[in-house]
Amino acid sequence: VQSITSRTTFIKKIRKRFYKVIDEINDKLNQYDKLLMKEEYNLQKSYENYSLGNIDRNTYLLERDVLQGHISTLEREKIAQEEVLVNIKQDKRKAYQWIRDIFSANGIDKLPTELVQSLVDKVIVYANHDFEVVYKFNIESLKEDKNE
Repeated sequence: VQSITSRTTFIKKIRKRFYKVIDEINDKLNQYDKLLMKEEYNLQKSYENYSLGNIDRNTYLLERDVLQGHISTLEREKIAQEEVLVNIKQDKRKAYQWIRDIFSANGIDKLPTELVQSLVDKVIVYANHDFEVVYKFNIESLKEDKNE
């Protein structure tokens, strides 16, 4: 089991993981922007071809409908990715706060109520009086992988 010895080191590892995900989402957003520009250009070219008489009205209307459908889909997908990005950034702030809270508990015999509330999601008590503590963040999933 890998131990976490330094708050700074742990925060750096978490920051690296979050920024990797954030960079991937930003790359997707840039791809959506490029695809949207391409589809809007194609829509404009289709109208120009219709205006110049290169294609008939029915062909233009069909192309326009298809391209507007693509644009609408891309815009919805982009908005969904933007929402994911907002949620990831909120999770990042929560993770940093959680780490600060954990390290602030070092050397304390009894945890203050506020600290317990910030660290613990729930406590499950079983019929045989065993219990399980479910933390707000899974520390094992936040640790750096061996191959990183």
